[in-house]
Amino acid sequence: MNSAANQILAYLRSEQGSYLSGDSLGKITGTSRAAVWKQIRSLRKKGFEIEGVPRLGYRLLSEPDLLNHDALKSEGHYSYSTLDSTNREARRRSASINSFFSAFISEEQTQGRGRLDRSWASSPGRGIWFSLLLKPGRLNPAAAAPVTLTAAAVIAAYFNRELHIPVKIKWPNDLLLTGKKMGGILTEMTSDPDGVKELIIGIGLNINHEEHDFPEEIRPGATSAFIYKGKRIDRTNLLLSLCKELEPALRFFCHEGFKPFYQTWVEFNCTLGQKVTANRGGEVIHGLAANLDHEGNLLIEESSGKLQRINYGEIL
Repeated sequence: MNSAANQILAYLRSEQGSYLSGDSLGKITGTSRAAVWKQIRSLRKKGFEIEGVPRLGYRLLSEPDLLNHDALKSEGHYSYSTLDSTNREARRRSASINSFFSAFISEEQTQGRGRLDRSWASSPGRGIWFSLLLKPGRLNPAAAAPVTLTAAAVIAAYFNRELHIPVKIKWPNDLLLTGKKMGGILTEMTSDPDGVKELIIGIGLNINHEEHDFPEEIRPGATSAFIYKGKRIDRTNLLLSLCKELEPALRFFCHEGFKPFYQTWVEFNCTLGQKVTANRGGEVIHGLAANLDHEGNLLIEESSGKLQRINYGEIL
């Protein structure tokens, strides 16, 4: 937000409930009434509800739920108003970071992506969009593969335990609520012959969305914590809490693997025991999701009795 917009917003806040003319706002900012109108429009696009009445002026009615960047940065996290993608920012900053765990958070993403390079709607004031950069110290790539399942298990357990929101896990990377998508995880790995150099775990969660906030094409299959619970959640506090849960869990995962998180994943999953259709790189497999092994592979029993081990792909 530029300095003129900040000045206008500060003045509107100081006189909340009262109308302020375009002329008076122009004097504060040293700009014309037309320039004031431009800044008002910019603030409205960011979610500030500003009423404008001819011959009376403007007044601030409500403010968007914006992340508290100072609070997030004070805990050592990287926090931004807007990014193309938190995964991309983590990758850009990786070379200058040596610590095991770093969180990159943005109010909005302009080019957020999900699995299979699908776009991910991540507008401001509604969800939480963040990426975790891990420097695991030369972890074996095969051992690193279930990190997505581990992150999903930790997040689902937190929502169920602390917020009483029954989030479920759909293999391999979706978080569901009442059968609809509430979140997703996209993990990227960089490795060399010595092992995994870094993991970037991108996480998107629909928190305070109302139904009309979702693009029309995904609306039937999307939901949020607000739609389920009927009240808004402080997103800054939620982010701080999730990072405090995820950091020690992911550190433990890098030392001990997926096995300690296996039962948690099983407890909160909604895939096992279901008839599924899996797409594995273009190969379509039908059958019963019979089990998950300790490496995170999904075991699908076909009608013939043959057991297929799925280590990548998606459930359709």
